[in-house]
Amino acid sequence: RQAAPASGAPISQALHSAGARQAVPPSPATAEMAFALSPEWTVEAEAEADAESAATIGASVANDIFERVRFDGSLSDDSLRKLRCIFEKTLDSAVDLLDHATITRITPRRADTRAFWKVPGTSGSSYHCFSGYCNCQAFAQLVARATNHPLACKQLVCKHQLAARLADSTGACAQMQLEDEVWGQELLRGCEEARS
Repeated sequence: RQAAPASGAPISQALHSAGARQAVPPSPATAEMAFALSPEWTVEAEAEADAESAATIGASVANDIFERVRFDGSLSDDSLRKLRCIFEKTLDSAVDLLDHATITRITPRRADTRAFWKVPGTSGSSYHCFSGYCNCQAFAQLVARATNHPLACKQLVCKHQLAARLADSTGACAQMQLEDEVWGQELLRGCEEARS
């Protein structure tokens, strides 16, 4: 874990030490050298790499917050403030889902470390979420799909994934165990619904 930056240290220094690349336009000499080393280098590629670094840092910070929530057993105002900085409006939608719907963690009987979450949507549909995936359209459009413009900002997660993480971290999700074969069929059914 990185130590907090010393008092008065610039934020860019703290980000650089955490592995993030600084979003500073390259000097002409740097641009020439980068082009000579990699003809595919462009300002857009640099900006895309910076966005990916920021997303990686955001996800890491969020994981730390979720672990703290799990340890505390509740979602404090401080944790909500921090999560809002990372997830912005998606957090409000996720909290609304958590407040008004039952989110279910579904595990196979013989391997309860594997799980997916069934999250009711606002449209009446249910969505299947697991690490890095949700079968909703917002996930496909805003999280997973690469945009045509490299400077466009993608979301880290959809509201269903975030609601599942919140429910799991706070212990607010229902638990369901299925026979292994039934669990696999249910998981596949959710994935296939996304394609239709």
